[in-house]
Amino acid sequence: MLQYIINRMLLAVPTFLGITVVTFLMIHLAPGDPLRGMIDESMPAETSEHTYELLQKHFGLDQPLHVQYASWLKRIVTLDFGRSISDHRPVWDKIRERLPWTVGVAALSMFFGFLLAVPIGVRSAVRPNGWFDSISGTTLYALYSVPSYVTAMVLIVLVVTLPIDWIPIRGAYSDGFDGLSLWGKVLDLCKHLLLITICFTYPALAFQSRFVRGNLLEVLRQDYVRTARAKGLAERHVVRRHAMRNTLIPLVTYLGMLFPTVISGSAILEVMFAWPGIGRLMFDSILQRDYPTVMALSVITAVLVQVGTLLADVSYAWIDPRIRYGGGLNHVD
Repeated sequence: MLQYIINRMLLAVPTFLGITVVTFLMIHLAPGDPLRGMIDESMPAETSEHTYELLQKHFGLDQPLHVQYASWLKRIVTLDFGRSISDHRPVWDKIRERLPWTVGVAALSMFFGFLLAVPIGVRSAVRPNGWFDSISGTTLYALYSVPSYVTAMVLIVLVVTLPIDWIPIRGAYSDGFDGLSLWGKVLDLCKHLLLITICFTYPALAFQSRFVRGNLLEVLRQDYVRTARAKGLAERHVVRRHAMRNTLIPLVTYLGMLFPTVISGSAILEVMFAWPGIGRLMFDSILQRDYPTVMALSVITAVLVQVGTLLADVSYAWIDPRIRYGGGLNHVD
């Protein structure tokens, strides 16, 4: 197992370099110049050009791209993300302020999605083609086909039109939040989390429930499940003790990739709900051509994806003792 983890970490290095090189080239070759907007247009042309050259030198943008990338990579090794071009604040400070809001929504959406998806998928698999399977399948496929931003627009319109005053549609907390009691703060946060958590949860719920159903149906057809039934075990024991364990193995892979995917794909919803997360920070940084912030967020996303994948693979051995890793490759004992 240790050798497998070491090999995976070594393979992560060229993957990380490839992601950062592509991202670095894309944001630097995109049209637009973040420094031009920092210069006062009322300045004389000669002063303006001199100021522009000073800004380029200050941010290191006067160097060739390969030199800029090498300098950036050297700083990243020491976990120095540099300073933002837009407001000159340390990039890590900006990310640290936003990250808990996005991680909180992602964790809640995964928790509620998994909590609802597993029983729905199990019920549908135990009685396939029944009334519950048909209704849940049709409903969930319909939900899965609707983009989350469309649902967000519908929910916002409903809240504004009805009106439902107690459900906020913007921000993470209300004015005067600091003056509320502890219970008041919790209640206020829950109100603001309601709509955005629904929009994050239902696509994962739709996919996960059908994922569990499909895998459980396949496992229930295996010989060892038939043997368990032939021994006279109750159906609920067959499903819980014998079938569910193997059903969860592919689901772990999906969950390992879901968390970083939710975080990296949160920009649209966070902008719509004015949520102060890293998705909105990424969106604003791209518009402002804030190279250091965009690169830092790309690094965090790349690391999360690779760590999530590694944790999913390592979890196999915990869920199913038959699975062992050796020599860098996984095999079943």
